Amino acid sequence: MERRSDDIGDSNSLTVTAVKGKVSSEGITKNETDPEVMHLAVSQTHNYFAVGTSNGFAIIQNDGSKKQPSTHTVVLDEPVCMIEMMYRSNFIALVFANERNKVIIWDDYEKRTRTEVSFHSDVRNLKLSKDMLVVAVDEKVFVFNFEDLKCIDQIETFHNPNGIMAISQGEKAINKVVACPHEFKGMLKVHIFCMKKSIENIITAHEAEIGALAINSEGTLIASASVKGTLIRIISVEGGDQLQELRRGSWKANINYLTFHPTLPLLACCSDRKSVHVFEIKKKVDKSDDEKRPGLFRTRNIKIKIPEVYKV
Repeated sequence: MERRSDDIGDSNSLTVTAVKGKVSSEGITKNETDPEVMHLAVSQTHNYFAVGTSNGFAIIQNDGSKKQPSTHTVVLDEPVCMIEMMYRSNFIALVFANERNKVIIWDDYEKRTRTEVSFHSDVRNLKLSKDMLVVAVDEKVFVFNFEDLKCIDQIETFHNPNGIMAISQGEKAINKVVACPHEFKGMLKVHIFCMKKSIENIITAHEAEIGALAINSEGTLIASASVKGTLIRIISVEGGDQLQELRRGSWKANINYLTFHPTLPLLACCSDRKSVHVFEIKKKVDKSDDEKRPGLFRTRNIKIKIPEVYKV
């Protein structure tokens, strides 16, 4: 496909103070005609928000270049329940609420659907990298080559209604990685791709079921949490070793978002405890990844020029 222009943390946590109280909505108004927000995603570079709405989608530029974020809105007259940007290109992956078993590849330069991929069950999650589309359904994760949308891998998982999975999304990732829950409780399947083939690594991460996953942009570290939500473990992709353990809190929580900073040694998580934690990854953990030697799992950095689309 052608891309065209146009609780309180511990000592490891950087946010150790919580302020209790109500959040004021004074001065914020909502028109009756405003569409309902159905899904929110962050771009791979963390410079854009992609918002699925009840009548289409919106792309919000939030890179600090302007005093106020700029918004590009597309009305499709279809509710979008899932959305994923492909960096700053014109390609956007969508799932319509009325057809949850399909992934639509939308070309926002030509304002049309380029192609669609159908599944036998509802799509639970989707991720894009430079050259891969990864889709999670109830008990399986499908990996497609993005250029021709050929399925290059199918990974069995346990019953996964929340679509728990993660991929490496850096433009110059050391490893192309897909991680998802194993069929056995507390274990991970980690697939490292090289030349459209994958090598599987099985990692024991927790005693309880996997509740959240993230992979850093380089594809060298995995952050995982169980359904208990008290501990987050940093694990090496290639060796499967636990490199660091972070305590979110003592009480059980559902971690609903876990992400690495794209360039800094930081990890953020938010949960239903109405808290956001930002953890610092130890220097020796981050440094060990910088010293990774090119080997079997190193992928070529394919230089693809993707012009900016959303100058809004």
